[in-house]
Amino acid sequence: MKIKLLIFICCSFLFFNLNISCFTDSNEIQALSDLYNLTNGNGWTWKPFEIKWFEISNPDPCIDKWTGVDCSIDCNIVSLKLASRNLTGKISAKISDIESLATLDLSANSLTGTIPVSLFSMSKLSDLSLSTNKLSGSIPEMYKLKDLVKINLARNRLNSTLPADLTSLTKLTFIRLASNQLSGSLPFNIGDLKNLTFFATRSNKMTNTIPSSIVNLKLMDTLGLHHNFYNGTVPEDIGKLTNMLNFAFSNNQLSG
Repeated sequence: MKIKLLIFICCSFLFFNLNISCFTDSNEIQALSDLYNLTNGNGWTWKPFEIKWFEISNPDPCIDKWTGVDCSIDCNIVSLKLASRNLTGKISAKISDIESLATLDLSANSLTGTIPVSLFSMSKLSDLSLSTNKLSGSIPEMYKLKDLVKINLARNRLNSTLPADLTSLTKLTFIRLASNQLSGSLPFNIGDLKNLTFFATRSNKMTNTIPSSIVNLKLMDTLGLHHNFYNGTVPEDIGKLTNMLNFAFSNNQLSG
């Protein structure tokens, strides 16, 4: 009995120490360093008592619990939340080296340049928010973002069409692309996004008709297509979307 108890205590001690003695991978720390340097990390804003990045007394993001960084129990970075931190400059393409990253929120800053293509190759990313910045250029191909649930690119200067592979991301529940300079059509098969509850392209330059497949979005509760150049008629079965709470089609070239 004493031997079994001793083994249990030793195993518990070993397990505990293994979990507190892991360190953040050097490639992930380098990715954070690139982000920090490219976005003027010395000018980021912090609240009292928050753990700043790259302080001599706090060298490890996971062990020292850097503000805005969340990690798994084995010291893999899984979340970066840096909204409203006064980030300026460009988004580092090296963020994609953080292979377990599931959440990335860089919203409400002053980021410029284009969205790195490598960012859209992160297969474990589920929540991406780059809204309210000054990003320009196109939205990269999205087909590798198989786990993506939420994407918010609103209030930027993006000026492309919507990626053709958008509708392959069937886990999506939330798409917010409002207040950009996007053009072109909605995907004809947008109805394939069966889990979608929120979709907004307000205040862009979107054209052509609203696809009839949109009536297949049975879970949709918010649909904002106003202030564009959509034409034709509103699909007549749109009223059958019984979960719909908010919808707006005004300031287009629609009839019916």
